[in-house]
Amino acid sequence: FGFYEEAYDERFLKLIREFDSRGKIIATICVGALPLGKSGVLNNRKATTYHLRDAYRQEQLKEFGVNVVN
Repeated sequence: FGFYEEAYDERFLKLIREFDSRGKIIATICVGALPLGKSGVLNNRKATTYHLRDAYRQEQLKEFGVNVVN
C-alpha cells in the first residue's frame, strides 16, 4: 500500500544516512531493514529481515550489499 514508495523516498533515505553519520541507534523490525539497506548504511554490514516465502526479502537485502544472516 505504498510502503516502498515512501520507504525508498530519497528524503527518508537521507534521514537514515544522517542518523547513521551521527552515530544514532537505528532499529527496525520485519522488512524495515530494506530502507536501511537501500540507503547504503548497511553496506558490508550484517543484518536480517523477513525470511519466509523462500527468503525473497533477504535476497532483496543482499542486493543492497548487506551481509544477510538468519
